[in-house]
Amino acid sequence: MPVAGFSVGHDVTVTVVNPLTGAIITFGNITDFESQEETKNVESTPLSAPPAFGEIPHGWRLAFTVDRVDPTVDDFFAALEQAYWSGINIPGGTVMEYIQEKNGPVTQYTYVGVAFKLDNAGAKRSQDKVTMKVAARASQRIKVV
Repeated sequence: MPVAGFSVGHDVTVTVVNPLTGAIITFGNITDFESQEETKNVESTPLSAPPAFGEIPHGWRLAFTVDRVDPTVDDFFAALEQAYWSGINIPGGTVMEYIQEKNGPVTQYTYVGVAFKLDNAGAKRSQDKVTMKVAARASQRIKVV
């Protein structure tokens, strides 16, 4: 639940829909999720008027930090790689973000057309947890009503 009216990370749940199988998967212990809108800027600089500016939506960048608790992330990316080298078309995936709001309801956003990338499979050290980094690009973010 929110604290003092603020949304905190504990209020957010993120799941992934496997683009190859349609199955919903959870990436271990997600400790960080970041989404950032991308835009393309347009501008006009008339000779006798102030400049005009606009921003055109151009997808979303997503980033996950995951503490490895099982082989789910490794298996997911191994399957994507195997599909690619087997000549299988890999469609865009889906990421679902759920936010518990302070007044009770849950807000849901769905990111579609998602291309996933394993940025870092994690360092394996004697007495440390393995922390993985996953990046993604989404075509669009849609609010689920």
